[in-house]
Amino acid sequence: MVRYPKHCQESSQVRAGPLQSISALLFVSAILSTPLAAQNTTPPASSDGAAAKAPAADPASVPLRKIGGGVLPPTVLHAANPQFSEQARKEKFGGVVLVTLIVDANGQPQNVHVLRGVGMGLDEKAVEAVKQYSFRPATEGGKPVPVQLNVEVNFQVLFNPPKVLHSAPLQLSPQARQAKASGTIVLGLTVDTHGYPQNVHVLRGVGMAMDERAVEAIRQYRFQPFLDGNGQPVAKGTSIELKFDAR
Repeated sequence: MVRYPKHCQESSQVRAGPLQSISALLFVSAILSTPLAAQNTTPPASSDGAAAKAPAADPASVPLRKIGGGVLPPTVLHAANPQFSEQARKEKFGGVVLVTLIVDANGQPQNVHVLRGVGMGLDEKAVEAVKQYSFRPATEGGKPVPVQLNVEVNFQVLFNPPKVLHSAPLQLSPQARQAKASGTIVLGLTVDTHGYPQNVHVLRGVGMAMDERAVEAIRQYRFQPFLDGNGQPVAKGTSIELKFDAR
């Protein structure tokens, strides 16, 4: 079953996890709906409140740690919403920017830079947003330690859905069958000018090897291309929900 978003909108999302172990996820979304008016949302602060202060530490005196085992992940105290660049707004262009950073022992982002960019001014906007984050630092044995994170900043442009000309079934994985699981996988993609899906990626997954199967299914889809104001086909981004039920 495929479900499309009802309205045209633009959104930017941040999903972050440590480089070696996805022990913590940070998620922020900013919705820009027609006529491109920003509606900002930020994730909740930690249970101690956004004003809580991290213990002071000399960032240079503590070696970098990996999240996992005895190293507890950092907690977001303040998050900034990524904003579309003017160029991306004009062209209605989106994509996923992969940013890496170090959360130091004082909970501040350091060495923020792009690992994989998309251009159109979105790389700079992604870095700009991540640099404004503040954290309660990761800890090891109760002491603050620096850790490295990868952050996916998803600038997503959603349009009225294209017509599906050909679909492919979502095959259940052995893990999902064994668990008798059900769920919904949200995928982002770009429909090119010939109706082929490009840059298919998971926006919200469920695991159990179902995310990979959802990507494989969508890659076999064919769509009627989006049209611009002159009736000419244009490449546009959209998202699709795939549901499964192994019960």
